[in-house]
Amino acid sequence: MVLPKKVLLPASAAKGLEIHGTFARRGGKIFLEVTFTNRALQPMSDFAFQFNTNTFGITPVGALQVRSPLPPNQSADTALQLAPASIPTYGPVPDGIILELWFPELIRAILGYPAR
Repeated sequence: MVLPKKVLLPASAAKGLEIHGTFARRGGKIFLEVTFTNRALQPMSDFAFQFNTNTFGITPVGALQVRSPLPPNQSADTALQLAPASIPTYGPVPDGIILELWFPELIRAILGYPAR
């Protein structure tokens, strides 16, 4: 089961960049499925995700692939494969996973999915 995408970053908080996303499992692999929408008046480029050390040991398997530049009032869908980089530390699980998004400055968005 894949949960519907949620707003991870509203356009008002990121100079017109709006991001919706969800986690999905396909073929036994974990993906972060995201939609980037440019609500600004000029094209956007240089999209990236930075994953900090986390309870699950999750890191990207490859580079983020987003159509660039992204024209105004256009959206681009992408899926970033994730995998544990090491054996996760077992301890308290946070209520959400914090992703730091660069565009081009650091922006924080908290995924509000409940911990399992």
